[in-house]
Amino acid sequence: MAVVILFNLLGEALSEKYGIKRRVRKHLKGKALLFKKSRLK
Repeated sequence: MAVVILFNLLGEALSEKYGIKRRVRKHLKGKALLFKKSRLK
């Protein structure tokens, strides 16, 4: 879970800098979902 939180923090920082919040959020959500699915297996 710590990894997902780190990704979210990085995404927030990057999105504020470059103003690409939607794309980053979608990307991070996809990564978080993949991470969770791989943990469940």
